Amino acid sequence: EDIKEGNLVSFEVVPGQKGPSAVNVKQLK
Repeated sequence: EDIKEGNLVSFEVVPGQKGPSAVNVKQLK
């Protein structure tokens, strides 16, 4: 699961996808 968390963090770092990705990340968690 560490790998998944790493990928989620990468999405959050991306400014363009911060909005939509943030929502998906929270749902996945």
